[in-house]
Amino acid sequence: MEKEIIRLVEEKLNCRASEASVIGKGASGSAYKVKLDSEPYNIAVKTSGYPQLLFDEYNRIDFISRLQIAEVIFCRRAWRQRISRNGID
Repeated sequence: MEKEIIRLVEEKLNCRASEASVIGKGASGSAYKVKLDSEPYNIAVKTSGYPQLLFDEYNRIDFISRLQIAEVIFCRRAWRQRISRNGID
């Protein structure tokens, strides 16, 4: 799969990619770190067998980036935690 990721990155971004390595795997896909020969030098590429999930995630990240937030951080809230009118219980 790493060779396919490198080929895709080179084709779509018009740059040289020297290496792709898995940085995460989950039930719906995998994430790869790809080294480039030019800025930004490293990118993350996410793959999935569920195109709608990737499309939804892309739209959420695109919305956040338009808000000019410097960094996107993903987290999971504990399922027992609940939000009250005064904040998080």
